[in-house]
Amino acid sequence: MHNLTNRSELSRKDFQTTIDGKSTDLYILTNREGLEMAVCNYGAAILSLFTPDREGRYANIIQGHDSLEHLMHSPVEVLSTTIGRYGNRIAGGRFTLEGQEYRLAINNGPNSLHGGPTGFHRRVWDVLEADESHISMYYMSRDGEEGFPGNVEVWMTYTLTDDNALRIDYRATTDRTTLVNLTNHAFFSLSVFPRPRPSSMTISSQSMPTPTCRLTRTPSRQARYCPWKVPRWTSAHPMRWASASTVTLSS
Repeated sequence: MHNLTNRSELSRKDFQTTIDGKSTDLYILTNREGLEMAVCNYGAAILSLFTPDREGRYANIIQGHDSLEHLMHSPVEVLSTTIGRYGNRIAGGRFTLEGQEYRLAINNGPNSLHGGPTGFHRRVWDVLEADESHISMYYMSRDGEEGFPGNVEVWMTYTLTDDNALRIDYRATTDRTTLVNLTNHAFFSLSVFPRPRPSSMTISSQSMPTPTCRLTRTPSRQARYCPWKVPRWTSAHPMRWASASTVTLSS
């Protein structure tokens, strides 16, 4: 069920369409403390994230999107979307795995970047479950997609916890040995964005620490990307975040 009250003032109609037979929509998540996040299942994108400062005033700390049109045609293609199969660059758009060379779609000079031009950020994810504080999505990446081997099923969940943490969980399975490096390309502001209106914003040079995730292998060919919490930072907008590292999935 959608929460239709949102601080971002985004409109569902601006995110609703059908792409390749799949519906897109706007989802609003909240927690008991008033943390609020807007999400679209195109690219499993974060559109806005409103969090309170120490005085209880709410502001958006994500550079997001104000419409599906902008999300699909953003000057920064991966802005605040989910990245796969492989976050970051693969030099020369090729790699060798178990003695076989694979050639990938090229989209960054001679390299493959963030899963290629039609990576996970360009796909409509299936929404499996959505309630007030979390949303779970699913995507099947077919064998050969963007040049990567194996069918890979991916489950991803956003959760707003009641201690004001944004938690991102990834789970993936494969039927062949392949590469997977899932992450989210959210642009966080160390100050604030007034509203998710990226067309009127610029991305300045800022940075934040990102520790390495602990990775657990399981016997059922699943790789779990384990979220964690980092200490509350002392800016006016306390938030916690998570990321992921790389794993090779074997059948």
